[in-house]
Amino acid sequence: MRDGRRVIGRWLGAGLVLLVACLVASVGVLLTGPVEETVAQQGANWEALGPEGKPIDRLYTPTSGALLASNPDELIRSDDAGVTWRTIERPADTKVVAVSPTNHQLLYAAGPGGIFRSDDGGDGWQHVSAQGDNWIVLEISPADPTVLYGVAITSPPTEYGTNRFLEFRVSRDAGATWETVRIQHERILPGSQPCSYAVPLLQPSSVSTQRVLTIEGCTGRGEDPIAGVSPDEGRTVALFPDLGSPTWGANAAVGGKGVKPQRWYVSLYSSGIAYANPRRARIMGTDDDGASWATLFDTDEGSNSNVPKKPIDASWTLTYDPQRPDDVYAVFRHYARNPEKPTYPAEATGAVVRVSHDAGETWTDLGGADLPTPNRLAVGVDGRYLFAATRSGVFRQALAQ
Repeated sequence: MRDGRRVIGRWLGAGLVLLVACLVASVGVLLTGPVEETVAQQGANWEALGPEGKPIDRLYTPTSGALLASNPDELIRSDDAGVTWRTIERPADTKVVAVSPTNHQLLYAAGPGGIFRSDDGGDGWQHVSAQGDNWIVLEISPADPTVLYGVAITSPPTEYGTNRFLEFRVSRDAGATWETVRIQHERILPGSQPCSYAVPLLQPSSVSTQRVLTIEGCTGRGEDPIAGVSPDEGRTVALFPDLGSPTWGANAAVGGKGVKPQRWYVSLYSSGIAYANPRRARIMGTDDDGASWATLFDTDEGSNSNVPKKPIDASWTLTYDPQRPDDVYAVFRHYARNPEKPTYPAEATGAVVRVSHDAGETWTDLGGADLPTPNRLAVGVDGRYLFAATRSGVFRQALAQ
């Protein structure tokens, strides 16, 4: 992996002008970071799949087949790449759901009602544990489906204020019993700004039941969650990657599976100002499970002084094809200064989906500028489609084979 360079075509003669223009319009513009301008296609290649008007927060593409999607209230499944959908009924009094990365029939659900398992794609559910808590994360290990990871919020009594503890838990017997391996303590005092600790991502390794990657941290106080990896079921966590001080926030991390399980991509950002939009953004990659890293995309709006500043594109979410690990996809949000507010932080002005077929060295637009901004991307298990989860359902684009 190397820092990319913009590829500039040469005029081959006046008679080829029209041909070149048509090629650019059809395949997009080859880009690397930082990107100051984009020529985004207008989304004509993106197909709306529905469910119409429903927000989708997450996509699941198990290696066994099927496509699943979820939001806090619903889990849906498609067996025809998103053309039709059916709702999977979850047990009452559950808040989160987990889909096995290797078997779309194996599901778990958790909430105040306890832990439930389904071995038939949600047609029937078994109550496997009465440990009913405010579960906020639940994941199934791809290395061993009897190993589960979860995070629950608890509130032990305290003499003053309110305790908000995040308990990181692991089950090694298909959810029947759980061990708390780490507790993130937070006490909320009257009149104080809470940390609001969150875990946007928890991904167990595909080759080890001990190793787990997380994006976690405060979301209040002007702080940002960071990426970390644990070799011991979450008991200890190290930065992933470790860039020294100051730490960079992370909004996406993908990898650890497929034909190159040592390959990872992580999307990072740094605002430099509390509660501000990103002022720097990077995508970094590793081929040795984090022992060494390469910067694949790097953009910086400029000096810390008020002017001058330049527009930047910041990666916001990532996915890749585990069977073609050089194929990585990202949503880039464009940030630019409002000329009427030159001293204010940059404002988001749009988003576009891009693909790299060379492990992040160069990037090409896939359109999507007129889509609701995707919050998750996923490549279908057969590599035929790229799916996007948005606030208005699921969209897809056919991929070149």
